[in-house]
Amino acid sequence: MRQAVWLILTLGMVVAQGAGAADYPYPVERFTFESQRQDLSMAYMDVAPEGDDTRGVVVLLHG
Repeated sequence: MRQAVWLILTLGMVVAQGAGAADYPYPVERFTFESQRQDLSMAYMDVAPEGDDTRGVVVLLHG
């Protein structure tokens, strides 16, 4: 049982690292910064609202 859980977790990490090759409907930008002596990069999409309905801003951070 332990080996099966370990295998599933390991495969999940490998698949997650390769997920960056997906095609997205909007341009992907990158924000690079340094934190705790590590060079980091965060990908994001800046999507303008459609129509006249501009009630606010939604920010979704996914890690």
